[in-house]
Amino acid sequence: MRYEPSSDPAIDFTWEREWRLNDFELHLDGVKFRVLLPGIEWAEELERIYEHDREIDERIHALEYGDEYYGFISEDIPFTYSIINA
Repeated sequence: MRYEPSSDPAIDFTWEREWRLNDFELHLDGVKFRVLLPGIEWAEELERIYEHDREIDERIHALEYGDEYYGFISEDIPFTYSIINA
């Protein structure tokens, strides 16, 4: 959808709850957003999934560049989260 808030009439569909991307992944800068989670279980699962995906990325990186690069990608979760129902 077009986004032209200054046109007459304004075109702005940001109020809609469903947004779609024409891509398989969405890369976000962790400094500019925060994930809101309903409970600690969600946070634990998010961290588990992130660690698992990072492990796969590190193995692929080592296969491409050599075993000495295994662990080269290691970093903390690149975003922050808050538990809203603690």
